Amino acid sequence: MSTEVKPADTALPESVEDLTEYVQKLLEQMQSRFEGMSSSILSRIDDMSGRIDELERNITELMDQIGAGGEGEGEEAPAQPAAEQEGK
Repeated sequence: MSTEVKPADTALPESVEDLTEYVQKLLEQMQSRFEGMSSSILSRIDDMSGRIDELERNITELMDQIGAGGEGEGEEAPAQPAAEQEGK
């Protein structure tokens, strides 16, 4: 993607009026490109937000399926492996 801004006509302005028109066209082109990029960025952010929401739902479903949905908090600690119990 090129970031170079090329004016509509490449003839060099010879008067103040020509220069004003040249700068005006250049600014309009820059504004148009900026609006296009802004729109593209916002669209990508919206898409990413949807993907994150879907990922969060999937993680919640998986946690519920394995029983780790936060219900086990405050309960007994898991049993220690046999090797650790023998040493006590």
